[in-house]
Amino acid sequence: MASAIIHISNGPKNASAHITIEFTRREAKPKIVRGLATLAGWAGVVYLALKLGDLLISGELSLIFTAGAYSVWWWIEVGIGLILPISLLFIPAFRKRPWVPVVAPLLMLFGVLMNRFNATMFGQILPPGATYSPHLLEWLSTIGVLAAGVLAWVIGIRLLVIFDSKVDKHV
Repeated sequence: MASAIIHISNGPKNASAHITIEFTRREAKPKIVRGLATLAGWAGVVYLALKLGDLLISGELSLIFTAGAYSVWWWIEVGIGLILPISLLFIPAFRKRPWVPVVAPLLMLFGVLMNRFNATMFGQILPPGATYSPHLLEWLSTIGVLAAGVLAWVIGIRLLVIFDSKVDKHV
């Protein structure tokens, strides 16, 4: 992993390919990486449109400016987790940078985590004197969702044709 960071800081032609090599010992096809980055950008645009549309239809759009701490957390989620990565992926001057296909999806992941934080944290604000601790099934379901994500990644890496060849490349 440290060598992947060095590759990125040295400005390789395709930073995400170097990170893929670190984890799989094979190089991803640059066209696939660019396509996935574009897909992630369009997914972010659709999600942002749905999020704003929901607020508009429900008559709560003004809350993004007037709800105090809730507004701040919402803008952190949307600004850092959607607007910034969408900008990185669709503005040509940024899109051409080798770190963008890696950083933009990570920022979108941050946005998803912030969304869950906002929904969970503010949905569970308890009255004074009340306490809450997660049940074992809540922990297990969270671990299961994370494990399913890792499993999907492993299956994708093994079965999808995203590598230039089946021959292992050593860094």
